[in-house]
Amino acid sequence: MSSRSLRFFAPSYLGLLRIFRNGLAIAYAHHNRRDVDRAVFWDGLSIRNAPNRSGLAETIVEIFADEVYSAGGFYVPRSNDVVLDVGANVGLFAAWLAREAPGIRVSAFEPFAENFAALQENIKPWRNINAFPYAVGGHAGTASMVAVGDRSLDHRLGIAETSGNVRVVTLEEASDLTDARDIDFLKMDIEGSEYDVFEYPMPDQLMNRFRRIAIEWHEHIRPGVLGLLKERLSASHDIVQISADDERFGLLQAVRRS
Repeated sequence: MSSRSLRFFAPSYLGLLRIFRNGLAIAYAHHNRRDVDRAVFWDGLSIRNAPNRSGLAETIVEIFADEVYSAGGFYVPRSNDVVLDVGANVGLFAAWLAREAPGIRVSAFEPFAENFAALQENIKPWRNINAFPYAVGGHAGTASMVAVGDRSLDHRLGIAETSGNVRVVTLEEASDLTDARDIDFLKMDIEGSEYDVFEYPMPDQLMNRFRRIAIEWHEHIRPGVLGLLKERLSASHDIVQISADDERFGLLQAVRRS
């Protein structure tokens, strides 16, 4: 059996078969760099991608099979947790949370209109997921989304402007919309805008609201962002892991100090 065939039966792919009715199709698509338009759970619920967008199979493997944001026990969802999902895309991470811990409260922020429409449809089975069509940035205002590829993931927040059609809120404003003082998990994947969010020092009382943080950093979009995140988090959190496929982008995980 070739190494390529062996990889197809990797544990991450086998996990998809236990979660999704079309798990084999998802695994095959991902293995062959293709895509699916939806994922169907064994209970019949499904998640669809934004129309005419790719990237669903890739994201399904990352979240449901590899569990990139919580791997190694970094975060174990509980039914009374509050989660802030910044860059929710079409709702895959929010759905994973809801299925892992029924009753968990998720505030999902997704500014790209096509993705937000799919997000709203995908989260209908779970009443405790609230979706907001807002971007999170360094300053409140308006801006526009810029498409940089064909995937639903390939959108970035443009330069702030007075006539933009996307509302931008600060991290503090997004946190307040959870209606919770303490937020158990902050997940952020906003394609380079993490630099804008953390460009200026955060108030201690804001950062201390987050028990655990997972931020995807994009050095190829905003050089210096990884160093900036380390600096901004150093006062309130211990960085427990920085993972990267290469030097261009990766995931930073941090835990609030007692």
